[in-house]
Formats: sequence, structure tokens, C-alpha cells
Amino acid sequence: MQRRSSSSSLFAAAANTSPSTFTFSAGHLAEPGRPGEPLPGSPVKQAPSRGGPNIIRHSYAVQNRKILVIYTGGTLGMATQPDGSLAPDTELLKAKLERLASSYEDQMPAYELIQFDPLIDSSDMSHDDWRHIAETVESRYYDFSGFVILHGTDTLAYTASALSFQLRNLGTPVILTGSMVTLESVYNDAGRNIIVSMLYAARYDIQEVCIFFGEELYRGNRCSKLDSASLMAFGSPNFPPLGQLRMDLTLNEDLLLPQSKQRLHVSTHMCSDILVLKLLPGFSDEVVANMVKPPLRGLILETYGTGTVPAKRASLINILADACKAGLVVVAVSQCRRGY
Repeated sequence: MQRRSSSSSLFAAAANTSPSTFTFSAGHLAEPGRPGEPLPGSPVKQAPSRGGPNIIRHSYAVQNRKILVIYTGGTLGMATQPDGSLAPDTELLKAKLERLASSYEDQMPAYELIQFDPLIDSSDMSHDDWRHIAETVESRYYDFSGFVILHGTDTLAYTASALSFQLRNLGTPVILTGSMVTLESVYNDAGRNIIVSMLYAARYDIQEVCIFFGEELYRGNRCSKLDSASLMAFGSPNFPPLGQLRMDLTLNEDLLLPQSKQRLHVSTHMCSDILVLKLLPGFSDEVVANMVKPPLRGLILETYGTGTVPAKRASLINILADACKAGLVVVAVSQCRRGY
């Protein structure tokens, strides 16, 4: 089901969830650009090197841009409890964000903060939560220049991929980020990930769902969590980063999606009858036959190498062929992280 952007309820997708809101506006708005200077928030192009990508470097004059920050939950805003465990703290993120924005207000966009109530552990993320996030973006789409979604890392890449298909004809940046270390720690990756995500979300030239984590900006549906212990936890093995944090924030202009000429449409209907099956040597055809029966509607089959399955297992091919004839959609992918 597709729905045209409208002024529908902010939290129509989650009846048991209500927001808390906090607004910060930068105190010193940038003056209009002088003749020959870039307008506030506009990109600064660098001439491409011979044979190299066309790189755009960041202009920090972004105070005339306003970002909606949506905190769904995750390690980023958790606080240490007396027993040493971590638990969500709705005041921690609010205070830290205000301090960060106040410290760098001449270089930061204005923002409004919405926190889901209750906050969601990313391992509990569901289709209802994806609808909730998408409808939040939809309902505030024309009020903000961009969106930053703060999310737990375990399912962050799944949410980014889902939103990239839910938010069709997107004309603003939607940047997802999180952290491996909580904001309250004396050393952490949370503060930098938030700040850089907000700066990318203030850009005019990003019009898609992205993930920023560590030092790189990735396309939302081409990214995975690859490391459970590193501050560089995410990667995009088969597609280059859209941007990088170096001495400047950069974007590879040649990789960015073109501007959509149509209105935003939000798709909220998703199918849950999906199975991911990874082939292993010695698997049972009988088990596969039982798995592909109704109500299953879609099967993602993780095959070997470039898409091979056991050539001597004719029964497996017959099982899959019969399932396809019965209406099952089967998508074969490789188990390999890199390659074709």
C-alpha cells in the first residue's frame, strides 16, 4: 500500500507509543552569502583529479537548515545502572545534544529532538516500528531540511534498507547512525557520529536514506554491520562509500542519487512471511521441503560462491521449482561478502 504525503497523525503506526519533544535553535543565523560565495549549507565542489571521483567538500554554514532528530533507542543514549548494566535514559541524550549544539552552534544546524516512548532495543525492531519511523518522517517532511535517526546498531542496517524502499521519491537526507559506546562514557563514538550525521543531514545534495558510522557515509540499502567490537562496525563490501570523514566531510557526487521530480510516497505494507535460508554441506532436502510450504511467500536462498547449489541434488531443484510454481518467490544470493 502506498500513501501520498499528508498531515496524518505523527504516531499513527504505533498506538502504544508517544513522543517526547525537545527543540534547539542555533542562536546565530548565518548571513546570506556574499557575491561569489556559496549560499549557507551549499556544497563546495573540488575539481576532480584526472581519472578520480568528483568530490564535494562540506560548507559549515548550515544554521538556516533544521534537522529532526528521531531517537528510537540503542546503546547511544543508555546510562550505566548501579548493577553495571545499561538502560535507556531519556534525559541523557537530550542534555548531551544541547551541550554539543551549544558548543558548536555557529557550525551546527538547528534541530528538534523526538524520542520514542518507550525506547526500542534494536533487537526488538519490527515492521510496526519501521512503519512508525516512516510515518514520522512523512508527517514532518515539509517542516525539516533533513532527518537523523538514532538507532541501536544490531538492526540499524535492516532499518536503513527498509526505509530506503518505504520512503519513495525522497527529496531530503535521512541519515541513520548509532554508537558502540554510550554517550556517558569518557571516550565514545556517539558524539562524533551524531554531529557528522546532522551535518550530512543538512546537505542539499543528499536525497536518500544513508548510514553514517565511524568515518564513512554509506547508501542505506548497501550496508551491513560487519564487526561487533569495533568503532568502525559497518561496511559496504560491494558499493563504495558515498562520503567520508577526513579533514573535511566529503561526498562522491558521481554516486549520489538524482533529485526526484515526484512527491514523497510512503509504503507501509510489508510482508512478514519471509525466510532466509543459508545452504550448508549436508543439509536435508526434506527440511527444505517443509520450510517452503505455505504460508511462506518469499525465500532468500544464500548459495555458495557465485550462486551455485549442489549439482547432484536434483531433489532440491525439484522442491524449489515446485514451490515457485505454487507462487513462492525465490531469490538466490551469494554467501560471499564481496564479488558478483
